[in-house]
Amino acid sequence: MTDGPPVKLANLIRGNDRGAITLRLVASLALVVGASGAGVLGVGQVASAAPPDKIDICHATGAHGNPYIVNQPDRTADAGGHAGHTGPVYSPGAASWGDIIPPFTYTGGSFPGLNYTGAGVLIYLNGCDLPPDLQIAKSGPATGFLNETGSYTLTVSNTGDGPGNATITVTDTVPTGWTVGTVTPQAGKGFTCTTAGQVITCVTDTNLAVGSTFTITVGVTYATLGLKTNQVSVASPADSNTANNSASASTLVTLRPAPDLTLGKTAPANVVVGDSGSYVLTATNAGNLATTGTITVTDTLPAGVSAGAMPAGCSLAGATVTCSSTGVLAPAGTVSFTIPVTFTAVGSIVNNASVSGGGEVNTANNTASATTAVAGIPDLTLGKTAPANALVGDTGDYVLTATNAGNGPTSGTITVTDTLPAGVSAGAMPAGCSLAGATVTCSSTGVL
Repeated sequence: MTDGPPVKLANLIRGNDRGAITLRLVASLALVVGASGAGVLGVGQVASAAPPDKIDICHATGAHGNPYIVNQPDRTADAGGHAGHTGPVYSPGAASWGDIIPPFTYTGGSFPGLNYTGAGVLIYLNGCDLPPDLQIAKSGPATGFLNETGSYTLTVSNTGDGPGNATITVTDTVPTGWTVGTVTPQAGKGFTCTTAGQVITCVTDTNLAVGSTFTITVGVTYATLGLKTNQVSVASPADSNTANNSASASTLVTLRPAPDLTLGKTAPANVVVGDSGSYVLTATNAGNLATTGTITVTDTLPAGVSAGAMPAGCSLAGATVTCSSTGVLAPAGTVSFTIPVTFTAVGSIVNNASVSGGGEVNTANNTASATTAVAGIPDLTLGKTAPANALVGDTGDYVLTATNAGNGPTSGTITVTDTLPAGVSAGAMPAGCSLAGATVTCSSTGVL
């Protein structure tokens, strides 16, 4: 039995770079048309479909340069006579090879397929071209800096025996803690890219010729510190080798070398009003680079605190103390200023201070505060009343009143002592009082 002629769709044929015209099958088993090695229609871009009584097959040509072409024989028990074209699937150096026919049904029966396994399926899904071998590589910076950007290049290449005619999908999973930026596929390659969370998906139906590459550039912002690995993969239904379909790139994110000033502050925890004390302000370089320029510490004293004599490097303007240092602080280096003060009011006094300068860029950790509890001082006064006039033998009362005229509560026992003069005799003592000779002693443990 002789073969029918190949289907001719000259009006749909693309440019040709080796003189061989090939009709390619797409994954949906409909025909698309192009020239081997040139830009061809991709998966889903249907140029022609076999009529209902025909079946798309890969017909063996016997030519190593173009081992298969698409043919459309009748759907019959012997697939239009092609079932007799037996032999293995094409391999380089083979003396002969058979057709590739998918399983199908026809009126009155079904055909089990021919060579439609393994490499045969890949050739069929690749439009009857030999299958591609897609591989992917990823390149990017080995190091990055926190809150700065980085760029990664994804490169898909075809090192197989035939062009990649089926859909190519590239998936890039950006590490958690990085922010996805701009995704830029190579122009003219038909990519459509979408981002869902940390996953970037780019799809194209554009043919990838043998030895050719596609590239995609992905921009990110490093939002967390540490070593992160970025995974990428490529997939296509006609790919002959999936062992090289993934790649990764690792980046260590650190702080960019810079000074970073922090401020510590100490103060007395508890004092009484009128006490003196000191605020100690310590600027520390917590960065990984020495400071440059002047370091300035500013402390605005709160109400209830007055400043004493200023130390070297410090000045007072109103309630604001300003201290400066032009010395260089190496990483972990410190400079301190001790500010003498007097606490003049009762209460909880909070003092805030800040540091600036030194060439730093991180100002989020430049403040410090300290709280001092200032207690008042008790001040006892005594009042006494007695009858202004009396007759000998009359009785009366001395009234003794202790008062706290201070600004703090009393503590401990309060004692009132009254030594009665000659001519006065004491009667019965009230609660809290006692008489020894002519001396009356009264005590109270209550707080005034």
